[in-house]
Amino acid sequence: MKGGSLWRDRRFVRFWCGQSVSQFGDRISELALPLMAVGALHASANQVALLTALVWTPNLLGLFLGAWVDHRPAKRRLMLLADVIRAAVLLSLPIAYALDTVTLGQLYTVAVLTGTAAVVFNTAYSSFFAHLVPPKAYVEANSKLSASRSVSYIAGPAIGGGLVQTLTAPVAAVGGAMSVLWLWLRRYRGYGSCGMRRSSRGRSD
Repeated sequence: MKGGSLWRDRRFVRFWCGQSVSQFGDRISELALPLMAVGALHASANQVALLTALVWTPNLLGLFLGAWVDHRPAKRRLMLLADVIRAAVLLSLPIAYALDTVTLGQLYTVAVLTGTAAVVFNTAYSSFFAHLVPPKAYVEANSKLSASRSVSYIAGPAIGGGLVQTLTAPVAAVGGAMSVLWLWLRRYRGYGSCGMRRSSRGRSD
């Protein structure tokens, strides 16, 4: 495959756009959770540290979750389910905040569930990627996806901080949830169960 040819692959471009938006949404959510704990619940430094740790704790179970995911035949469905769970739990935060019922327990639960969904998604991701991208384009595709991820870590916190300052942390969390829902529509629309787009003639293209 010639250099840059992946930009002409609409399937990959749609997937890349979804992944890029998702990465920025994750950075916003990671910032909004502790700021909500401090601003809305006056959490202590130890409580905020625990909240941050809970987001990453599911990674310690990656080996066990990975083995479970590997034995599941429908990897794409797992990815869809992981996205839905992440969006749902993030959307619960502004709703609870508006009703004045948000608690640290809810924030801890959101942290664990979003972290677990991310681990499940990333484990199933490799199979989806292998069906989406031709082997000879793996390096090019990975470089584009890695570049988006790197930019999200550099610019994401600044964007998230601006959103939190302008809209407050609970509303900024909606941005994270909306990014998940947007990529859910863009990343998987038109793909079959193995991650390849269905053709009207019964073949994948």
